[in-house]
Amino acid sequence: MDYQTLPKLVRRLLKITANGNVTLPSRRQMSSKLFALLALVPGITSMVMAIALNQTSVIAFIISAIFFCSISLLLFSRKRILEFDSATQQVYLSTSLWHFFQKRSAIAPFNALTCELTSLGTKGPYQVTVAEQKYVLDDYQDAYALLAFLSAHYKLPVTENISNWPNKTPLCFDNIKAADIKPFGQTETLSNKRDVYIEIWDRKSIIKFSLPFFLFTVLGALVKYGVF
Repeated sequence: MDYQTLPKLVRRLLKITANGNVTLPSRRQMSSKLFALLALVPGITSMVMAIALNQTSVIAFIISAIFFCSISLLLFSRKRILEFDSATQQVYLSTSLWHFFQKRSAIAPFNALTCELTSLGTKGPYQVTVAEQKYVLDDYQDAYALLAFLSAHYKLPVTENISNWPNKTPLCFDNIKAADIKPFGQTETLSNKRDVYIEIWDRKSIIKFSLPFFLFTVLGALVKYGVF
């Protein structure tokens, strides 16, 4: 399967590096972009306030604008991707900042990777799991094409648990056209909606993110009632 024949949505997810390796964005890269967007809100607000207010308050807003915009810029420039290296037959986690401080750490050889196709509902969307990273696609053709490309080029073992849920069975790839690909047990296209999502929050991440809120809530209650 050639890269140029992949659906446009899949090519938006898969990228080819200068040395010919294929990359996928990681969950942490997408969460960094999310926090970068959030940091832009107070940064832009502070810039507007610095322009609108008089000189007595402008310094504080300038400092605030520089702080939040710098954080946003750093988070946008942070890069964490999965890189499939044909030469070493391994997948790496590649990190960099403004294309500097580049670092690669091996995750696993191709034959030991976890690749799985799952349906999140009776009629989709479809979740593709690669090296513990989760990508959710609305259309079955896109999910199938993504896994077919990785399997064809890197011989990755791929399983699905849709046809015989909850059992995992090997997913078979053949030479049929993407337009002819149909979900298991379905004979017609269910929806024209096509999009892709990368799972940012898993259960452990949500728990870790919530811990400071509960901690400060408890501390506030203890202070309020005179324990401290």
